[in-house]
Amino acid sequence: QERRGTMAGGCRTRAAGKKKGDIWSRTGTGPRALWAVAAAAIALFPDLCVQTCRAERQILRLTEAQTRRKVVLVGTMHFNPTSIAKAKKTVKELAEKKQLSSVVIELCDTRWKNMEKRYPKGSVRRRLLNNEMQAAGDVASDYGVNVVLGDSPIAEILNQIKSKARQTMIDIISPINGWKSILEDFRAFLTRRKGKNTPGLSPLDLLDPILLAGLPITLMRYPAAFALKAPIRAVALGTLVYALNTFSESAFATGVSAEASENLRVNLFATVFSIVSLGIYVLLARIMAIVLLMERDKYLANSILQSCKDCKEDEVVVAILGMAHVNGVAQILSQHNRA
Repeated sequence: QERRGTMAGGCRTRAAGKKKGDIWSRTGTGPRALWAVAAAAIALFPDLCVQTCRAERQILRLTEAQTRRKVVLVGTMHFNPTSIAKAKKTVKELAEKKQLSSVVIELCDTRWKNMEKRYPKGSVRRRLLNNEMQAAGDVASDYGVNVVLGDSPIAEILNQIKSKARQTMIDIISPINGWKSILEDFRAFLTRRKGKNTPGLSPLDLLDPILLAGLPITLMRYPAAFALKAPIRAVALGTLVYALNTFSESAFATGVSAEASENLRVNLFATVFSIVSLGIYVLLARIMAIVLLMERDKYLANSILQSCKDCKEDEVVVAILGMAHVNGVAQILSQHNRA
């Protein structure tokens, strides 16, 4: 009787599982399918989707400390349809109320001209690779609002990257002072992202379902735009990533065989490769944290400050920024005594 009961219970469990599986198979749905449907909805109806989500997600409102002017920071995920719709909506609403002084965009003059040339308004490329910077700039221009290109010049950024790369390579081979300098840079980056009394975006802004639904489109548009902008750099970067993955797998495989055969030479090769790979990751992380984020945060904040100085008391300055810049820029703008 116990055996019969066990068998009957097992049959019921399998039947329930089969029934559940049949439901998924009949409807043709699943996590990937649902994500694909959501991404398609975001791509086709971004404005409607933004209306259904919380309006203040990825948006930070603050008062600039020196001028006491109101600033709206719109944090974006580049090329994401939700971010594009939210940037356009924010600019349009303030412009229609005659409250918009200027729109600061995370681009320099050179990059803006190149984007306007590659993706002119109304072109097929623009529809395929639409982005929040041009979209917000177009809306501002339609209402006669000043568009401020507030990012560091690309030539200056490239020079800073070269300088920081050289400094990092020297610091890596200097265990005493060099490693200390690297740690101090990372410590400064981690502790400055958000002050105690500074408003800032939270992880919930990044985990917004409407924003994440458009992530597949972002992952398709971003590399495509990068390849069109700099094909040689794109190939070089892809080759570097492929080489690191290939050699790491090879080093692991040879490391296993070396362990079996106690081959000292192969072990030495694997160790050297691991050290070199770690050095490359440290170099890239330091450039990302210091040059591409911290230094540009300062430049963007200064551009917003200059716009605030030209802003009337009842007007607002809007800045369209990548989400990684928002908290750093907000902290700088909230400081009363800064250089």
